[in-house]
Amino acid sequence: MTIILSIIFAFSTLAAFQVFAIGTYGVAPVIIALAFFYFYFLKRVIWNGDKLQFQPNASLTLLAIVISIALISGINPLISANKYEITQFLKTSIHFLFLTAFTLICCFYKIENFSWKTVLKVFLILSIFINVFGIYQVTARAFDLPLAWLELSNESLTARGTASGFDPYQQLALQFENFFRATSIFSEPSIYASYNIIVLIFLVIPLLKTKRGIIKSNLVKGIVLILAVAGLFLTFSLTGLLSFAAIAFAVFLFERSKRLKYFVYFLVGTIFVIAITDTLVENVTEISVAKLFSNRLEKIYKSKRIGAESIEGESVSTRYDYQKRAVEIWAQHPFLGCGIGLVGYNKKVDLKFADTGLTQVIAETGAIGTLFYLAFFGSLFIALLKLNREVTKNEELSDIDKSLASCSFYLLIHIVIINFITANNFITPISWLYLGFIFSVMNNLFGKLGYRLKVIEFSPKSAKTKLIAGTSK
Repeated sequence: MTIILSIIFAFSTLAAFQVFAIGTYGVAPVIIALAFFYFYFLKRVIWNGDKLQFQPNASLTLLAIVISIALISGINPLISANKYEITQFLKTSIHFLFLTAFTLICCFYKIENFSWKTVLKVFLILSIFINVFGIYQVTARAFDLPLAWLELSNESLTARGTASGFDPYQQLALQFENFFRATSIFSEPSIYASYNIIVLIFLVIPLLKTKRGIIKSNLVKGIVLILAVAGLFLTFSLTGLLSFAAIAFAVFLFERSKRLKYFVYFLVGTIFVIAITDTLVENVTEISVAKLFSNRLEKIYKSKRIGAESIEGESVSTRYDYQKRAVEIWAQHPFLGCGIGLVGYNKKVDLKFADTGLTQVIAETGAIGTLFYLAFFGSLFIALLKLNREVTKNEELSDIDKSLASCSFYLLIHIVIINFITANNFITPISWLYLGFIFSVMNNLFGKLGYRLKVIEFSPKSAKTKLIAGTSK
């Protein structure tokens, strides 16, 4: 299980590339890895007779409701009897169920915290190579060196218009003056920034609970940290800045550990790394990214209207326009929405895809879906906050238990920011993978804290035992 999970989270970084396509749907490596995970899960439950266990809670109930409402949103396309809309709804629903199945399995199937520690260790070490390449790209784009731009092969991206304005299979990296934002192996800078925020969560947050953290070697921790901060800075991403600021604020607001001083050291070190990175980039490109960032924020702040154009390459106005259009689609189907996957099929509003997960939920599942979507994240936030306080006070739990509990809380903050404000991960693997991680950690800790868990056993005897018993007669 640990190996499969490590592959899944490693392959989640390759969403811009496909192994093969089914129509206009590009089957990325993570989808294949998930399929193997599902088969392995079924094998463990049916053949080996593994039991399922869970702690009933509001977050789990609301998760089931959110998934159900997404499927019920198909009422509108069914009523319209438009075969193209019905077909698209069915394809999106199958994909949606395929992704959320991972989260649901993690809610019920026990994956030990030490297994998750190994998965995260692989994830962090892999970030070294991803960030080295991302930093190299800044220089490569300035001097037109090899691999400055990667060709994307996932047909789903072009079908959704992600590569609009560029070569159909080229990375999206808007130019700000003479500076091209870093993307590494990702399709666009904001995704790369989000990735590095997650890297920093898994690297830094555990150090508030234990000296060792996820990675034992201080040298490796230092390398991962420096490269992640530099890579995040070079994305020139408001997504990254907003998440970083929100998580830092939350740390000072909620943490009471004596080790909080190490987070202050981390922030000071971050400033130092950014200063060095900016100096090096300015020597290469003659552009100070720090000054460019300051200029970008200042012009956005001084804009006379929300979404007004700021500096060349600014995407705020476009994002704002997409969100307004999603709300216009919602107004046509206020209760259950237009149906998941059908934003791009609206005849009155031209919108290829919703800009954020929240606006997609608003447009495609309506007021009812939005209400439960917000309630789900709200209940999960409260549950993790309470769980962290309980875990911190418990002296019998291991450092890794406390570290993963804390990581889950701050990871949720990041998931909320990217889905509510800056990105759309409602029907993509990323959010559902990390929500699966969060629910798995919660389930493990509920058991260790003495909460009563409900057990589901499909058969007193596994298929393997029955087969052996049958052949021995």
